[in-house]
Order: sequence, then C-alpha cells, then structure tokens
Amino acid sequence: MRYYKHKGRTYYYTRYYNDDARYVAAGADLILGLEYKMPDLPFVLGVDYKPFFEVFDGNAGVYHDAALSLRIIL
Repeated sequence: MRYYKHKGRTYYYTRYYNDDARYVAAGADLILGLEYKMPDLPFVLGVDYKPFFEVFDGNAGVYHDAALSLRIIL
C-alpha cells in the first residue's frame, strides 16, 4: 500500500498512485444513445451510455460512463 503526507494528514491509496512514467494504454469504446425531441418545445433530451474496456500497465477492466444532456434548438 502506498501513502503520502500532506499538511499533517496521511493519505492512502491501494491501486492508483502518482508517478511520472509514461505508459501505453489500449482499449475499446462503445457509445449507446437515445434522444427525444419534446413536441412543441425547443428542447432535445438525450441519454448516453458508454461501456469501455482498457488494458493499462498490466491491469484490464471494463468500466462505465453515462451522460444526460439537454439541448436547445434555436
């Protein structure tokens, strides 16, 4: 386990840590989205889901992101 001290407090982290080394990462992304145009209103409501797979520094994993958007149509 790594740790560092800052302003009298000790912070621990088990997987991620700061270093200045450069690594090559490989992965794949998929984006799924839905949009809905509101009738009689100048708005579009959107929902996006993005699962992605990454291999970084010998670790591999599947991660998830999501977003909600509201756009104004002029």
